[in-house]
Amino acid sequence: HIYWPPLDTAPPLDALARKVLAHYAYHTTSARAAVLARLARTHRVDGVIQFVHWGCRATSGTLNLLMRLLRREGLPFLALHGDCIDRRDYAPEQLRTRLDAFLELLGSQTEVV
Repeated sequence: HIYWPPLDTAPPLDALARKVLAHYAYHTTSARAAVLARLARTHRVDGVIQFVHWGCRATSGTLNLLMRLLRREGLPFLALHGDCIDRRDYAPEQLRTRLDAFLELLGSQTEVV
């Protein structure tokens, strides 16, 4: 998914800054949801799994709105909360249970080809 416009590299640092700021993660939550919904349709995904690092305000702060917007598009959504630095809060059995339930939900909503 190429998200940046053609780069004018005359001032290279300016071009890199424009490229980084063009990423949909730096736009409004509704704009992010629209990009994700378009990508989901393009790639025919069955659902969305979002890892939410407890210290990341960008994902945890917009999680509920993003989840509602994508579910409105008909995309099942699973949020997995965790800490990508400290493994002490990692519970593999709980993660397996949540993923199995989500996959079961997807299986009940999609036709097996």
